[in-house]
Amino acid sequence: MDRVIFPDVMSVNKELRHQYERFPANAIRAALLCPENIESYIALGGSFRKANLSDFDREFVILRLAKLSECGYEIMQHAHLAQSVGITPDILDKLLYDKGNVLDSKQNALLNYVDACFFHVKASDGVFFSLKQYYADEQLATLTLLIGFYWMTAVLVENLEVPLDATPTSWTRLLS
Repeated sequence: MDRVIFPDVMSVNKELRHQYERFPANAIRAALLCPENIESYIALGGSFRKANLSDFDREFVILRLAKLSECGYEIMQHAHLAQSVGITPDILDKLLYDKGNVLDSKQNALLNYVDACFFHVKASDGVFFSLKQYYADEQLATLTLLIGFYWMTAVLVENLEVPLDATPTSWTRLLS
């Protein structure tokens, strides 16, 4: 039995259909169940593509959080993006399977920060200040918001049992 019934995109109102068409993915179909939040949710998710972080760091954080939350949906949506922005198979193995020690000191600090936020919400001073040597305050805030957003998304897709999309969703419409 399905936990929830996702809306048929063709049966929702024009505004909700427009939101779905901006990022046509099953996670967005699930978010259509929250009509008051869908526009803000999509806008916040899309904003990270234009934020003050490198594409590498953004995808690094997303995939580590996907691993920690056991969110196959996020892994499926982001693994190809990660590879396209320079995350090597060795780094991917470390992020997703805790295999090997292929990270440099900056990547290790970022990994430890994501882990600390996930497991403890607040990172210790040691973990935080280890990361702070590589990022400006504005970037630290963005990293923290990014962690929260993708943690929230993992909770949504895992608890509502959102099915995987056939292929990763293109960001083209969302960013245009």
